[in-house]
This record gives sequence, structure tokens and C-alpha cells, in this order.
Amino acid sequence: MLRRFRVDLGAVLFGSGLFGCGELLGIPSEPRLAESMPAPNIGSVDAVGAATPPRLDMGDDAVTTDDGAVPIRVGSTDEPIAVSVPGTGEPAPGRFDAGVLGSADGGIQPVCSPGEPLQSAPVDIVLVLDNSGSMPEETDAVERSLAPSFAAVLDAAEVDYRIILLSRHRAQARTASEAASTSICVANPLGGLASCPSAAPVLSERFFHYSVKIDATDSFDRLLATYAEPDAFGLAELGWSEWLRNDALKVLIEISDADADLPLAQFLERLSVLGPEHFGGDPSQPRFVFHSLIGLREKGLVTASYLPSEPIETRTCSSTSTDPDNAGQSYQELSRSTGGLRLPLCPSTAIGVRLSVLAADTVLRSARACE
Repeated sequence: MLRRFRVDLGAVLFGSGLFGCGELLGIPSEPRLAESMPAPNIGSVDAVGAATPPRLDMGDDAVTTDDGAVPIRVGSTDEPIAVSVPGTGEPAPGRFDAGVLGSADGGIQPVCSPGEPLQSAPVDIVLVLDNSGSMPEETDAVERSLAPSFAAVLDAAEVDYRIILLSRHRAQARTASEAASTSICVANPLGGLASCPSAAPVLSERFFHYSVKIDATDSFDRLLATYAEPDAFGLAELGWSEWLRNDALKVLIEISDADADLPLAQFLERLSVLGPEHFGGDPSQPRFVFHSLIGLREKGLVTASYLPSEPIETRTCSSTSTDPDNAGQSYQELSRSTGGLRLPLCPSTAIGVRLSVLAADTVLRSARACE
């Protein structure tokens, strides 16, 4: 089911410590649009990885339509779609080219006129978080920033989303044991818990937690094994697949400092058999987007992502605790083949703003034609 919404680019794309340049989101650039963008102000990142919103000044070169709305080019068409700040009628402070983002069959098909609101397709986001012993800082950063840096961006754009987390639930204080130090507990406002730690996860309208230990190299294996397997807390009798919606776009996010043991071809083959209605029945043409937050080397700006057109990066980033095992080549290959983004896992203080990058990308992918 499609939902109507107006995109507030100031709050969604620029308001979570993001940027003004589409290239950093993995959006194909377009010279006429890029020329109108100012130098990006990415804000700041605090000790737990949460982003401080920057202020974006479009200056005198901002392009607007006759009615004052800032147009957005969607897909390959030159037909502008006006985007205004919700509740004000004022033009949103930005412009982007959505390129080929959108549905698995080739992108967005815009049929709307300037002033019409965009629609949002539902999105199911399957997030796999590594629980290996080298991930205590990273796990803590994800736990602290999942709601304010990821879900909040989706909420601001009124996206109909579900976050399905595959990772070990944290039932103790983080300092109580090695296992607790690399486990995750998600409370309000995203999860259903009043506080953390807790004896068991509690689901919410937007958040679903399948508790399973993800070791350094078995993310692909765990995804497959738990697809139709009941969880330990009795929350998913049919496996995490029961939380998927048939009408939703599928986005997978891997967060790990290692790489998968299971060959990529085998993973795609088995996934296409398990859930063809969700991920596609042809392993050579997967119908999902795979983002990687992994151990590859930083590009420069904290928000800079590796685009699908860029080659595999073999160099690793540097952590204050334990450096990544490798640059996650299997995850990179899957991101490249599905049009996903690749971002560095370290330093852990940047995880929040990088989750915001992935959230903003998800907002763009959910955009659909107007009525």
C-alpha cells in the first residue's frame, strides 16, 4: 500500500548530519543539479555516534519553480516534482537527482506534477549485527544510535518501515560479561522495552528483534538458518520471515568487521529458494538492496560512501580497539551487485551518522509515483 507524503529535504537528508551532495548517498550525479548545491555541512558526531544536525544555506543560486518549490528530478525524466516543507508551503532547502533509485524493475516512474506530494512504498529493513568479541564499541554505538540516527530519519519522512534486527539480545549490563558487551538491547522510542537491559526483547510497530548470535563470519549462514526457524524467545514462531511484508521493498544491512565464510553464490541461491516472493526467485537478479557497514577504508568525509560503480576496496579502516579482520569482500560484492552502498565501520563514533546516510538512501528508494 502506497502512502502519500511530502519530503522535507532539510529534515530528512540534511537534518541528521548529512550533506548536500547526491554522490555521497550513492545517487547518480547530474551536473546541473550539483552546480546548485553548496559545500556540505555535515554537522558533528558525538561520542556515541549520534549526529548533530547542520544548517544548510542554499545561497542565491538555489533553483526554484515559478511557484517557489524546489524541483526534484526522479528517475531519468526531466519532469520536476516540487517538494515543499510540510505544513508551510515553503520550498524545501535542497535538490537531488534520484537517478535509478526505486523499485527493483528499473526505478521510479514519475507521473506527478509540480506541487503534488510524493508517495512512499513500505520498506522492510533486515539489519544483521555481528556479535563477535571484536565488536564491543561498534555494538554499543549501534544500540545508542539506531533510534535517533536511523529510525528518526525514516520517521521524519513518514516512511512505512519495519526494522528486523538479527543479533543477540542484551539481557545484562554491558560490562557484566563479554557476551553482554557485544549484544544489543533496543528500548523506546524504537523498541517496545521501557529500558535496557531486559530479560527478553519486546517488539513494537516498527521494530522486530530475532535474537541470535552472529559470529564474525556466519552472517549469511545465520540469515538463512533462521529464516523459518522459531526464535529462542517465542516471538517468531515461523522465523524472522514472518515479519516480512509481501508489498514492501527489501533492504538488507550488514554491520561487521569481518567477512562471510559462505560463498556469495551459494547464499543467493539458497535465499532465492527460501523467499522468492521477497528477494526474487532468480539468484542472478536479486530483488533487494544490500548495504554494508564494514571494515573497508574511509574515503575522506565521514558520510562518504562507496558507490556500486566503484571497485572492491581491499584496504581496511582503523579502530581504536581492534582493527577489522578484513574489508568484507563478499559483502562489498553483494552491495555492488544490488546497487547498495558501502561505508566504513570505524571509527565507532561515526556509526550514527553513517546509519543516517543509509536511512536517507532508504527514504529515496521508497519514493513512488504521485497520484
